[in-house]
Amino acid sequence: MNEEVLAHGEEEETVFDENQLLDKLGGDRDFYNEIIRDFVEDAERILSELEQAIAANDREKAERSAHSLKGSSANIGATALSRASLRVEKAVRERRMGAAGKLLCGMKDQFEKLKAALAEE
Repeated sequence: MNEEVLAHGEEEETVFDENQLLDKLGGDRDFYNEIIRDFVEDAERILSELEQAIAANDREKAERSAHSLKGSSANIGATALSRASLRVEKAVRERRMGAAGKLLCGMKDQFEKLKAALAEE
């Protein structure tokens, strides 16, 4: 299991919990691989949309994108990315778009760590 310490001084968070997802899928490794492949593709698209929305000061789209990635990350066991997404969502909701842009960098970092963890599987 991969864990990472966040810069915000939080306790260690799981980058990815493979067992959590496999348990949800009844151990079906083929379905697991399909879910992961689809998640990575969707997450890349959502991160791009989020970045564009923040740059355009489109709070509604930014909040929706961050919320979407927060949920899908949690569903596959990517806790650190889910929490990073929550921080961005919260900043957008509070109309702190500058902060959301800065937090987006951390979100992208967590996504890269997740992809690296998935490559090790």
